[in-house]
Amino acid sequence: MPISADSFYQKTKIAVEEGRLDEALQAIRVQKSPINAKTRELVSTLANALAHRADRHLSLDNEDAAWVDLTSAESLNSNLPRIEKLRSTLTKLMVSRAQNCLKEGDLRQCEEVLGKLRDRNGNSSELSSLVTTCVMWIEGREFAETGEFQPAMASLERVRRRLTGSDMGVLREMEVLAQKKLEFESLKPEFNEAVSKRDVPRIIELANKLLLIAPRDHTINRIRNAFRRGIEANSNASWTIEKPETSEVPVSKNLNDSSFFLWIDGFAGYLVLLDDKVSIGHAGSENPVNLPWVADIGRVHASLIRQKEGFVIEPHLPVFIDGQLVTQASILEEDTCIRLGETCEINFKLPHRGSLTALLAPLSNHRPPVPVDGIILLSQSLILWDNEASHIRVPGLDKKIVIYRTSLGLNLKSEGVTMVDGKKMTVPTLLGNNSLVISGSVTFSLEPAPARLGL
Repeated sequence: MPISADSFYQKTKIAVEEGRLDEALQAIRVQKSPINAKTRELVSTLANALAHRADRHLSLDNEDAAWVDLTSAESLNSNLPRIEKLRSTLTKLMVSRAQNCLKEGDLRQCEEVLGKLRDRNGNSSELSSLVTTCVMWIEGREFAETGEFQPAMASLERVRRRLTGSDMGVLREMEVLAQKKLEFESLKPEFNEAVSKRDVPRIIELANKLLLIAPRDHTINRIRNAFRRGIEANSNASWTIEKPETSEVPVSKNLNDSSFFLWIDGFAGYLVLLDDKVSIGHAGSENPVNLPWVADIGRVHASLIRQKEGFVIEPHLPVFIDGQLVTQASILEEDTCIRLGETCEINFKLPHRGSLTALLAPLSNHRPPVPVDGIILLSQSLILWDNEASHIRVPGLDKKIVIYRTSLGLNLKSEGVTMVDGKKMTVPTLLGNNSLVISGSVTFSLEPAPARLGL
């Protein structure tokens, strides 16, 4: 039975007077009666009480609770100056915390603070600059991890210039990076000499030292793994002669994660996603999206959904398709520019006619937390070939390679002579975690992605 307007007013007024603000707020949200002058006054009183409670939370250093009360007060549309002042105070506190995180080089915490501030619609003239500086610093670290010390130093130098007066953290990191660069460059010639001499123990010893400095140097990783597999093959030679050849991957379990990296040596790296629905949002430590993006976008900004006829994009926050704002699920054409928020631009493409395997490529200076050249949304198959009839055109790959889905995991078949994990392929082969594939002059490897992406 509907509550009468007078009864609603009296009960809600008493709840406000007794400090049961959440109960009063819920009552106002569900009430269907027309709003009159008396109710508007009650709403304004409740908004003021919520702002007062938020101030109390703030005085006790309970900032999250203060934000909750502020958001509730703002939802009542009372436009009280006190509420606007409270938002300004809370925003300044979060901006200051992000600045301190940058000063100390705590980038994960800085990203988390900036993500929360964006989710709370924090409006600060310094927000965009902080996001850009944080992204630059992350890029510098990522370059260093792959052994690219020159661009890493350049990124950190740009960060230092932006942090004038509070740059001790980045200066310390630049000193450490310079030492790592010297150590890496002193070990690399020894490593190359060991490789040329095929001195396996020395190769593995030096590779381990180099990978402590640059853990994501894919060339060194590949060479070390190849020689390790050679040792394993030699040690097991007595039974491998008798054992018939099979298509199973002997060195790792089948790759069945919903995401993995595809690293093509000397050419490119891709993040491959297998789900039919992919949510895109800001990269953060507590973000549930399966495609995190280091950009000034929402926590869950949009979803890409593969359907029988093609892809649609479902916006949760402002999304623009070829410059046009879309507010509901919209079909994506075969070659489309997607813009998330104000600045994050991504190219969506279906490179192979008749296939629903799609390619996403960054157009702006934003990308996933692990630097890649593109993102592949894998449908049933992925074709690698130096030919237009491919999803990824790989220079020098003169024979077609197809990665395709099966009930057991991902299979690989090839038209040319191909080695998978040190073993010559004669039949389609299941790929394993960290599989290494060599076809002619082209080498590529797979790496499970969830742990690296924080999923």
